[in-house]
Amino acid sequence: MLIDHPTADLTSEHYFVPELGGGTPFKQVTTYKDGPRFVHEPISLTLGEPAESDVTGPEYFVIEQTPIFVRNLREQLLSKPEPDYPAEALAQRHSGVVRVIVTFDETGRVIVATASPGPPESLRKAAVGAAYKASFKPVIVEERAVAAKGIIEYQYVLPKESRVL
Repeated sequence: MLIDHPTADLTSEHYFVPELGGGTPFKQVTTYKDGPRFVHEPISLTLGEPAESDVTGPEYFVIEQTPIFVRNLREQLLSKPEPDYPAEALAQRHSGVVRVIVTFDETGRVIVATASPGPPESLRKAAVGAAYKASFKPVIVEERAVAAKGIIEYQYVLPKESRVL
């Protein structure tokens, strides 16, 4: 049992799709201004898989195997750009270490970077941005370059205040 107490300006839409081969799908629009009014209109459905051009979404990286974890990532590090110190963090006098887990592909390019929880969001965001600019030597396993991951750290130290006497 369905009991409905609609307001005067309510409009509701219902979609009905019969089982395969059981009729035409339709949309029912019900308005309640000056009493209920029902309008049915057929809708069209396309069954099956959508065309590749109709599917949109982000580009995903394909990694053939699970990245191996490198304990001493500094040995693989070619460049590690320093992050900017966010103005918000400076104003609030935030400092500390941000650990970023990076995954890099067979060429040494960072494809995923995630900061560990703990430090303020502004510091983590800046560290992740810098981590994406880092580059690494490819990790070789059985004479083949493989994807790898590890942890890099960014140290945020507040600048010393100059005092004039």
